[in-house]
Order: sequence, then structure tokens, then C-alpha cells
Amino acid sequence: MPTIPVIPTPFNNPAIQMVVGKERQFQFQVTDRQSNAVVDVTAWTSFRFMVKVNPGDADIAAVISKTLGAGITKLVPTQGLLQVTLAPADTSGLLDVRQSFFAEIQGVDANALAWSLWQGGLDLLPTAVQANN
Repeated sequence: MPTIPVIPTPFNNPAIQMVVGKERQFQFQVTDRQSNAVVDVTAWTSFRFMVKVNPGDADIAAVISKTLGAGITKLVPTQGLLQVTLAPADTSGLLDVRQSFFAEIQGVDANALAWSLWQGGLDLLPTAVQANN
């Protein structure tokens, strides 16, 4: 399954695209915003990826929610490389039409400080081919 590398810089707002009811994996690399150097996330305690209709919606109202070990994996922690996996079940209950959502990934460092690592859009695209093969 192909992945899309994304260097997270908050508020740069690139849209991630995926088809409703399909699996998709995205890679994020945590970088220092001033130097652009990669950040070792080995000691970071948690990560969350959320997709919401409106950015101000309560976390419990998120359309998609992933956490470390449940959809988020540290691929190469010393290089700040994370992977988010969205399963078909994450979007299969949504309308099969083009939809745009607000998305964000956050991390908590070894000092218990929460960081917004990336914010942008998640565009769901309708399924064009209905056959399973």
C-alpha cells in the first residue's frame, strides 16, 4: 500500500485525500519548526490523530480518532517518523460523496507537553468503482 510522506507544519493546510471505505496509510515526520531538523520521538508518550467536521467540535464527536498503538505507529522513532493507518471501517459508514473534514495530529513529549504537529484537511472521495475485484 503506497504511503504519502508529509512533513507536518501546523496551519500549512495541505489536504490528505482518500476514498470512502478504503484503507489508507499516511506517514508524518516530526520536525523542529525553527530548524526543520527531525525530532526523536522515542520517549514521547502519546500521539492522537483526529478528523472532525468542525475544528471546535468536542473530541468525542470526531469522525475518526486514532491513538498510538490503535492506528498510529512509531515507524522510526529516532527519526520522528510516524504512520497513521485509516481502515475501511473508519469511513465506510459515511456518505459515499465528496466530503472535506478538519484533521490534526498531536503528540505528547517526554516532559508531558502536548504539541500540535500538523493540521490540515482530509478529503474523502466517492467510490467510483463499485466492484470488489
